Amino acid sequence: MLAGALALTIDIALLGEAVDERMEGRPHDEPARIVGVVPKLAPGAIATADGWRSVWSGLGYTEVDDVDAPGEFHMVRGKWTVWPRGGDPLAITVQRRHVVSLTRVDDGTRVAAWTFDPPAVGLLTDSSRERRSVVPLEDMPLALRRAVVSIEDERFYRHIGVDPRGIARAAVTNLRKGGVSQGGSTITQQLAKNMFLSSERTFSRKGQEALLALILEHRYDKDRLLEAYLNEIYLGQRNGFAVMGVGEAARIWFGKDVSALTVGECALLAGAIHSPNRTVPWKHPEEAKRRRDQVLNRMLELDAMPSAEIEAARVEQIKFADGSGMRRRAPWYVDSLISELGDRYSPEALHRDGLELVASVDARLQRAAEAAVRQHLADLKRDHPDLWSGGKGPEVALVALDVRTGAVRALVGGADYGRSQFNRATSAKRQPGSAFKPIVLAAAIGDRWPRLKARSIVDDRPLSVAGAGPRGTAWSPKNYDGKFLGPITLRKATEQSRNIPFVQLGLDIGAAKIRSAAEAMGVTTPLAAVPSLAIGAQEVTPLDLATAMATLAAGGQRSEPRFLEGVRDRDGRWLERAMPSSAAAIDPRVAAAVTDILEGVVDEGTARGIRRAGFKLPLAGKTGTSNDARDAWMVGYSRELAIAVWMGYDSDKALGLPSTKAAVPLFATFLIEAQPYLSGDAFARPRGGSAAPHQLIREDRERRRMEEEAMREMGQ
Repeated sequence: MLAGALALTIDIALLGEAVDERMEGRPHDEPARIVGVVPKLAPGAIATADGWRSVWSGLGYTEVDDVDAPGEFHMVRGKWTVWPRGGDPLAITVQRRHVVSLTRVDDGTRVAAWTFDPPAVGLLTDSSRERRSVVPLEDMPLALRRAVVSIEDERFYRHIGVDPRGIARAAVTNLRKGGVSQGGSTITQQLAKNMFLSSERTFSRKGQEALLALILEHRYDKDRLLEAYLNEIYLGQRNGFAVMGVGEAARIWFGKDVSALTVGECALLAGAIHSPNRTVPWKHPEEAKRRRDQVLNRMLELDAMPSAEIEAARVEQIKFADGSGMRRRAPWYVDSLISELGDRYSPEALHRDGLELVASVDARLQRAAEAAVRQHLADLKRDHPDLWSGGKGPEVALVALDVRTGAVRALVGGADYGRSQFNRATSAKRQPGSAFKPIVLAAAIGDRWPRLKARSIVDDRPLSVAGAGPRGTAWSPKNYDGKFLGPITLRKATEQSRNIPFVQLGLDIGAAKIRSAAEAMGVTTPLAAVPSLAIGAQEVTPLDLATAMATLAAGGQRSEPRFLEGVRDRDGRWLERAMPSSAAAIDPRVAAAVTDILEGVVDEGTARGIRRAGFKLPLAGKTGTSNDARDAWMVGYSRELAIAVWMGYDSDKALGLPSTKAAVPLFATFLIEAQPYLSGDAFARPRGGSAAPHQLIREDRERRRMEEEAMREMGQ
């Protein structure tokens, strides 16, 4: 007896130590959660009805005629009402795509800003193939907690961890039904088994389970145990992943946050705990409904919820998500994000410690980018099936940057991540052709400021450059149509993408100055200072060109591209935060002059297909097609976004389509989807209009004088 008592004491001590270590340390293995930029309402912020309807619907909010509960919103022209979860109802006034005022409905007091829940981009998962999102109990609906307690352990708040009455009642029920239809384990026992024990059915394991349940009940309150249980339970398989906990189940089953679940959906999840793979609604809808109604009946018997809500839930149609939430979202973006993290976090930390990776991606724009790529490839395959004649079709890349901060808001690195994980948006080096001409414009206008302007005359005549061809031969560049137009304005030369005037500009200022401008504007790929650089014969990445376009859009300020905003631990404390880095790259007057010319490319030139597609907001851009139509490009920017689109084959095979058919339609499709999230603000005009004022001339002379003095000092 003494030996048995000693063994039991040692066993209890060891179990208590295990309980403390798990419950006080890291109760649940939780992969890092990736969240995107946070939707924010504030006076002056961009706001359109289509844009915010999409945001709120994506967060599980419901559009109603009369807002009277959290998670609801109403829109009538420029007057909106929304009741944020965890806040008071808000009244929003919107005019001309911007928030004018934000006030509380109850008392009319002004609200400086309201930040909504960050949209989830995805989870990092490892070989265990488990998906889990840990949710605090207070963020779970009361209906969910009561549904689970009602069907799994109705005496949960009254027993001490082991419930003899529950065991007896389960035994009687099983005898009556001639089989095992009800278990006698309490929620605390189930938690003990799930967190500390195997699933083997032996008397010794059952004894350990009971001891652990008693220890848990002694050391922790009921709500803490229920929270741990609801985050630990297994709720079925989908697309090869084990769905763990109600937080992830809400996303995978219903495509919404757990806090947005209806009473019927809460009952559906609670009913699935007993046998989840036989109760999932997308495979077994009848069994799911039967089990849901069983839970609702038990809740009614126990008076767990108002009868009216239970009856409404009983007739609620069962709706479930299509499983797209299980697909890895923004896969090329996530790869770049993890690469940016470097070696600062171990694989265990990323896959077990419940970190929150706050990404720069905008989930709304990322969805638009991915949808645009799918649509464009489908259209091309229908209209040009020969592009897929060799088996593998063409590849694509799309990257969109925030022009103010350099944050990567959307990124697609190929046609199919399952087929190829190579990120063409950041790593594929291809000839940009005429898409490089905005950089040449910046270099030439900056070098000749203020003499060179949009209406300046440039020559489109045959020319030959000695020694610039293969093996030192003469190089005679051509225009895409084989024709020469003679003297034309710089604006027209850009709008019609004439090569010869740009080659001449490059010869006049020198290729080294073009290379310097490219580097200053954010091109990181090494470039050779050769004459053909002026028409994009050197290789760059889509991210290079997007960064250069962002520099123009930001008035000459270059920001370094970044994927990470910061990292938080599981308790929400910042472990690190990224600070935007920017520097002056080109004169803001030069940037405005280039933008003015590039607006003409969209309105009147080779990119006018974007206007025909229906995009109406201010936009500047440039098309580009490399030699033999191997690569098709479209680059451009609004006041908020800089975008680069590329299409071609990974091999040297020619695409055979001009940019107007291969790149412009994709660019346009993405922009139209992104239109609700853009301000529509006009670009800054070049100061001084068409003719430079005397002040700018004096500034130019002073700048040149100082440069000459600096050169003389260097010579000394």
